[in-house]
Amino acid sequence: MSDAAAVHREMFEAVQMKDLERMREIYHPDNAYTGTDGMTAGIDAGIEIAQAFITAMPDLEFEFRHQWSPRDDVSIIELTATGTHTGPLGELAPTGRRVEIFGCNVVEVVDGKILREREYFDEMALMRQLGAIAE
Repeated sequence: MSDAAAVHREMFEAVQMKDLERMREIYHPDNAYTGTDGMTAGIDAGIEIAQAFITAMPDLEFEFRHQWSPRDDVSIIELTATGTHTGPLGELAPTGRRVEIFGCNVVEVVDGKILREREYFDEMALMRQLGAIAE
């Protein structure tokens, strides 16, 4: 396993453990996060996303499907995220629904810390499962 792969898994473990301070330590000071809504620079961007999902789904779990490291400084994880929507997600009130979302997360690691993170998941599928939009 490459250094990037180990750091990448450690980041997801920190989210699952709700250890946002550990996440802060894992991110590079020049971190840039790109999600489904575009790029937000800075360490706080990734932490805010993690906090939003931890708040919305306190039982959030990740199942890694595949992990690749095309280089020592890059890691790609395909995963399934599951959880029960018992807390607010942005402006969406808790629905009590269980969700399962397939996603992909890519990181670039410099000096043992995550410099860039790109995350891809089907936000429409999430909103459908939560009943926020029609099937």
